[in-house]
Amino acid sequence: MFILKHLAMLNKSPHPPLPEIFIGKETISRRIRNYLQNKHALLSEGLSKKDDARQETKSIWYSKEHLRTWLAEMDLMDADGMRVYLGAYGDDEGPASGQICLLMVLTRAFMDGNFHKDIILEDEPEFEVRKQSLEAKRAGNEIFTDMPILREYNYGSPCPPICPPPGTGFGQE
Repeated sequence: MFILKHLAMLNKSPHPPLPEIFIGKETISRRIRNYLQNKHALLSEGLSKKDDARQETKSIWYSKEHLRTWLAEMDLMDADGMRVYLGAYGDDEGPASGQICLLMVLTRAFMDGNFHKDIILEDEPEFEVRKQSLEAKRAGNEIFTDMPILREYNYGSPCPPICPPPGTGFGQE
């Protein structure tokens, strides 16, 4: 009975409960530290063979607007989630050349919801119409003249080279 009363009181709180996916700063710090001390050092060493100043990606920042756009696309495509792939920029892709990048791909349930299949936007029936609409929207806008039309939702800001100041986030000491 005590547990039921306690749960009822929690539901009346003006503050929503933490999300089920909450893991806490100690776990986050430990996992980032494990990466930076182990994998990051090895990956950076491999990059530095090409360029002494190179370091591997430590983090990637996404704007709220990017995430809202992503969620709207999930609704539009009837997605049930997303899969995040690790990738790497090519050697000629600007200041983050050779570094790890994250590639977010929408998924749909299949086989009675037991598995999740990647949604390939180019394979969707309305892709060409949507692509033409995007090209028309971008026409004449100087911001987009040198940008490829399709960036596969790869609008994150990798660190390095775009890093926040020390002390502003996990792993930013």
